[in-house]
Amino acid sequence: MVNVFAPQDTTDFTPYFQQILAAKPEVLVVHWAGANGVKLFQQAGEQGVYQKVKVTGGIADFASMKQMGPKAVGMTGMVKYFHTLPKNAINDYLVTKHKEKFNGELPDLFTGGGMAAGIAIVEGLKKTGGDPDADKLVAAMEGMKFKGPKGDYEFRKEDHQALQTMYVVQLDMNPGFDFPTPKLLQELKPEETAPPVSVKQ
Repeated sequence: MVNVFAPQDTTDFTPYFQQILAAKPEVLVVHWAGANGVKLFQQAGEQGVYQKVKVTGGIADFASMKQMGPKAVGMTGMVKYFHTLPKNAINDYLVTKHKEKFNGELPDLFTGGGMAAGIAIVEGLKKTGGDPDADKLVAAMEGMKFKGPKGDYEFRKEDHQALQTMYVVQLDMNPGFDFPTPKLLQELKPEETAPPVSVKQ
C-alpha cells in the first residue's frame, strides 16, 4: 500500500497523480474534505486516472458531480443517498413532494437524512407521549427502529449510531442528466455497514 499526501491548499494535483500512476496501484482510494475537492476529481479525469486505475471514494452532491464532469464516468464509491436508489413508498413521497415544493428540483445528498431525522423525532415523541424532554427522548430512541426514505433505520442502543442502508455505486451518464450520476452496483443493508461499537456504557 502506498500513501500519497497532498497539502490542504493544493490546487494542482498533477505531481500527486504522477506519483500514484507510477506506483501502478490496482485501486486508488481518495480521502479529501474541504476546498479543492472538486478540482481534485476534475484533474483526475483530465489526466485519465479513471481509465488507468480503479478510483473509489465518497460520492458527493449534485453540485460536485456537475463540476466533476463526464470524465469522472467509471468512478466507483459509496453514496449515502441518491433519489433513484431507494425503492419504497416513503422515498417516492419525498421525491414527489420535494419536486412540488422546489420547482422540480430533485432531493440531494443530505435530503434523505433530513427526512429520516424528522421521522425519527416524530417516532420518538410518540414513545414519550409527546414529551420533548431530552433525557426521555434519548431513552425512547435508544434501540428504536423506524422506516424512512432508505428503508429500515435503527439507533443502536450502545452508541446511538444511526444504522441504515448504504449504496455502492458507479458514476455513469444516466438518462435525464448531462453529468455523471450514481448507478447502483450493490445495496448494503444496515447490519452490513454497521461500524464497531466505539463506546462502553
